[in-house]
Amino acid sequence: MSDAPQQSTGFDDRVRLAVYRSFVKTAQPPHPDELARQVNATPEQVRASYGRLADAHVLVVQPQSPFVRMEMPFSAVVTDYEVLDGSTRYHANCAWDAFGVVAVLGRDATVRCRCADCGERVAFRIEHNKLEPGDGLIHFVVPAHRWWDDIIFT
Repeated sequence: MSDAPQQSTGFDDRVRLAVYRSFVKTAQPPHPDELARQVNATPEQVRASYGRLADAHVLVVQPQSPFVRMEMPFSAVVTDYEVLDGSTRYHANCAWDAFGVVAVLGRDATVRCRCADCGERVAFRIEHNKLEPGDGLIHFVVPAHRWWDDIIFT
């Protein structure tokens, strides 16, 4: 038996897109039962798709649960990386993903986070797809090729 991840399917693509659409619309992934109804499938088929998508590093499922924890760049759990788009508050997994949320949304937004060095709150404004001038530095402690060693920590 091979340790290689299974190939994702057209069904997996539909599941992935439905999760993204839910994140964009509500800042949260859909409940697995609701997602099953949306893609005309059973909850078991959705869970199997989640497994394939997780193996492909497309999303992360909460341990011991059928719920999506993250589908990059979105986080279903509260983090220190917030993206404010009008009255909607999205959470991202890291600073890199916070700017990715803005790119996915395709509209003006503010990224708020804490300085990892001093703990001070900082904010960055993106308008018309451009980062407004300001001070800031993003430092990646873990090299990108190691992120999936422990994606929750990273």
